[in-house]
This record gives sequence, structure tokens and C-alpha cells, in this order.
Amino acid sequence: ICLIQFSFSVFASSSNTGIYRNSILLSVIIHIISPFIFDYNTEDIGGSVLSNRSAIKKQLENIIEEKKIYPVYQPIVSLKNGELLGYEALSRISLKPCGFNVEEMFTYAEEFQCLWNLEYICRKKALKEAKDSIGQKKLFLNVDPNVFNDERFKAGMTLNYLKRYNISPGNIVFEVCERSDIKEINLFQRAVN
Repeated sequence: ICLIQFSFSVFASSSNTGIYRNSILLSVIIHIISPFIFDYNTEDIGGSVLSNRSAIKKQLENIIEEKKIYPVYQPIVSLKNGELLGYEALSRISLKPCGFNVEEMFTYAEEFQCLWNLEYICRKKALKEAKDSIGQKKLFLNVDPNVFNDERFKAGMTLNYLKRYNISPGNIVFEVCERSDIKEINLFQRAVN
């Protein structure tokens, strides 16, 4: 089964800076559906899914503090010739049981003002695990544009990890998440450049 997803991606690639300046690509990504994609962890806790905001916040804090996230890599295949272009790094929750799925986790992280912490863990783990497995293929990293508004945002953090794990910046594609609007376009452009 195949699902075609349309998404905007910002290429992070250049011989000197690690970024194509102001380059936004409308990419068509073909996602091969496999069991790990639907691992949402929406298990019942005490007979009902979490609805208490404080319990949700506590679980989210636990996920972040204990780094209860692991990456999976979804193949991205060319529609033109079927060639494997790269992998999209996706995050999964390793906290069991958990009262929310991955999409809800990012929504709650924004609501409880810990989106940067969550994205930082996800990105660091995705890069660390990818270093030995992607070869010279592209690695697509999801990014919520609102993390650039966070005072804890560290410019150059991704580039530092790319150097540490010996991954070429030319193989990284930032995929701007569709769940959030870019609120500060100037700040976003400065961070990308």
C-alpha cells in the first residue's frame, strides 16, 4: 500500500554553509506503509485514554526527561524511476503505556511550551542512529518552524551534530511540518540561512 504525501521541504545543502539559501521545494514523497508507521501507542490507561491535562503534561515531561523517543526511518522513493532517494526520520514514543500518539505529543509539546526540548531530542537521536545506516542517501528531518521562536533554539545545533556523526550537510533535507504556520518568517529565514 502506498500513500502519497505533499509537503514543503527546505533543502539544507551547500558546499560551504550547509544550506541552500531560501530554497523551498514542493516535494512529493511516497511513503511505504509498514507496521512501524502506525505505532501510535494509544493504549488505555486504567480503562480510559488520558484526558486529564496534568497527567498528559506529566507523561510528556517524562518522555522528554528520560528521552523516551526512538527514530524509525521511512524510505522515500522516486516516483520517476523507483530509486531509493533517502529516508524520512520519524519519531516514536518508547514510554509504555502512553496516553497519546506521536502527532498529539508534538501538539501537547507546543501547548506546554516544550516543543524545542522535544524536537532537540528527536533530531539528535535521528542523526545519531542514521550515521551508520543511510550511506549517501538523503535524510529528511521534520522541523516545526516555531522552534526558531524559542529562546532555547541554538543556531548551528544540527550542523554540529552532522559534523560529530560524519553526515554530509548536503544529504539533509528539512521538511517543514504542516501542522504549524511560520509565524516569524524573517526569523525562520535567518535560521535556515
